[in-house]
Amino acid sequence: MRQSCSKAVKVIVYPYGGKTPAMWGNKIKKPATRFENLQVMNFSASDTGEVAKLATPP
Repeated sequence: MRQSCSKAVKVIVYPYGGKTPAMWGNKIKKPATRFENLQVMNFSASDTGEVAKLATPP
């Protein structure tokens, strides 16, 4: 992430799956505050389940 933030204008991370991404987000929250161009959009397990339904062929 550090390398991406130093090279890009904006970096957006989309963690998904519920509990594990939340734990990851809490772990990096403090060090990540130095990156003004970093945005984290967390998707819950129910959100990703709905997207999976849309992506599954009939």
